[in-house]
Formats: sequence, structure tokens, C-alpha cells
Amino acid sequence: MSTTGSEDDVSILAMSGSGRAGSPNTALLHAARELAPAGVTIEIHEGLTQVPRYDRDEDTESRLPPAARDLRAAVAKADGLLIATGELAFAVPEVVRTALAWLVRPAMSAPLLCKDVAVIGVSPGGFGTVRGQVALRQLLAGYGHRVLRGPELLVSAAHDRFDRGGHLIDHQTAQRLREVLAALREQIVHGEGPGGTR
Repeated sequence: MSTTGSEDDVSILAMSGSGRAGSPNTALLHAARELAPAGVTIEIHEGLTQVPRYDRDEDTESRLPPAARDLRAAVAKADGLLIATGELAFAVPEVVRTALAWLVRPAMSAPLLCKDVAVIGVSPGGFGTVRGQVALRQLLAGYGHRVLRGPELLVSAAHDRFDRGGHLIDHQTAQRLREVLAALREQIVHGEGPGGTR
């Protein structure tokens, strides 16, 4: 848990699957930071798009790319992760897959190992990133990480949920987001993982 404040305080690192300016998934993370329950601190990692494709030859202490080093350090420091993913060609966006490639190595000492993770997403269409979220959940589960089962947050029709400044204006989405954050905090603090108490 957090090294400051109450032993039940938690820190969550939030990552967006889109580097596009005005991305609704990034806007959703900013809303999460504003709506975080008491005892939860959310930091948004801004450098995800700067992380290069994984190269095993570069994965050494002397050659590790700075953006990958910063990502690993940020994830290692956090108690849990919040990933807002879109979907590209019915799959997980490349920026997310690239980040995970750096985070699941080296084996057995990876920064992502034993982290609690919540997956959310928003899309302009009617499916709310459901396919991207399913694919990402499968990836994370395959890596052995503790993915929050529910509540889920699949936000469709992004233009109706945010104003022109990127602020969340949909009350139902805001309430659901609060529920996701509360559930992630509960899982981090009390250890309720996908298979029950861990």
C-alpha cells in the first residue's frame, strides 16, 4: 500500500491506450482522477506513446530506453493500474501491447507482476470498446495478473459523454467510474483477486 497516510491508502497508475490529442480514453482517466474515492491517488502516465517496441537486445541496464525505464519505475511504484483502452482492428491498440511487452519482462521480477488492474474504455461507436477490453483482459490474465472482474465500464457514444473541453458530463458514466475505482481499491486493500481471496 501507500507509504504515506493510512495503510489503506492506495496509489493507482492510469494509462491511456491512445496518444491522440483529445482522446476520450485519456479524458476518462482525467475524470477518474477527479472522481477517485477517499484514500485513492491516481497518477496519469503521460509518456506511453514514447515507449519503443520491445527489443530484447535493448533490455539491459545500460541500453534500456528511457521511456521504458520510466514506465517500469512508475508501475513498480504503484499499488494498482487503471488502463483505458480503445480498440484497433477489433484488438488492443499497439501502444498498450508495446507497454505490456516491457512490463512483463524480465520474468518473475517484472513490474507488472502481482499488480491489480482495472480495464475501462470509451469509443465513439456503440460497442464501448468491448472487443478491445476482452482482448486486453485475456492478455493480462495470460500474463498472470489480477484483473478486476467487475464492475465493467464500457462507454459508447463518446460525443454524448464529454463536453468540448473533454470533461465528463454523463452522470451515469461518472457513477459507474466511481464504482470501478472503489472496487479496484477494495481488491488492492483486501486481496480479492479473480479467483477469490489471494
